Amino acid sequence: MENLVVVQNNELYTDTFIIAEGTGNEHNSVKRLVAVYADHFMTFGNTAILNRSNGEAPSILNRTNGKVSILNRTLETSGGKQTFTYYQLNEPQALFLMTLLRNNEIVVAFKLELVRQFYQMRMALLKPPPPELDERVAALERCIDVLVSKLTAPLPERQRVPLMLPVAKCVERIKQERPGTRISVSGIKGLVYYGMVPSVNSGRNTYVNYDALVEYINSDPPPIKEQREQREQYGVIRRATI
Repeated sequence: MENLVVVQNNELYTDTFIIAEGTGNEHNSVKRLVAVYADHFMTFGNTAILNRSNGEAPSILNRTNGKVSILNRTLETSGGKQTFTYYQLNEPQALFLMTLLRNNEIVVAFKLELVRQFYQMRMALLKPPPPELDERVAALERCIDVLVSKLTAPLPERQRVPLMLPVAKCVERIKQERPGTRISVSGIKGLVYYGMVPSVNSGRNTYVNYDALVEYINSDPPPIKEQREQREQYGVIRRATI
């Protein structure tokens, strides 16, 4: 007598078919007891509509409130498939039903096994996790917190990778963000040539630091002529004025 009790959503259940088989009673007789004492069974909770094929565990199709529900079971017999009704019972309902059955050696043995399985399943649900499992879970949570903090923390300014774009892409992006802006490829190339914005050469292409370019444009720089003169004078020996 195995698998007399099933767990569904942390609740324990059996059914009238299992009880009838285990006690050697006709299923209709067991089912009739539930129907006769339906009000008493409902004091311990509701039942559920189930569907079970031969040899398979029951699966809930519908949960009802306020009454004992009729359940369906389909079994393969020599005459083909047959469907009959039965009831799903929670632990108190099952134990109450067992008190309504007449005792004999088979019934008493089944009662003992059913109570034992209900008890074992209940203890398994209530059993706290071992201490080492709690420690592992706590350690894992700490690791997750550290990882999340590292992933969400802002990077230092020096570690941020600048957006490098070709000159033509810089012009295209600026005009997309600010339509009507009068800026040209040659203008940006002039800024690159005079070292006004950072850039990198790769083969025949020149990639401009787009963020620095935007910052330069927004900084109200002096006219390009003054910038050119300043750059040309840099590194040149000049006459000292006394």
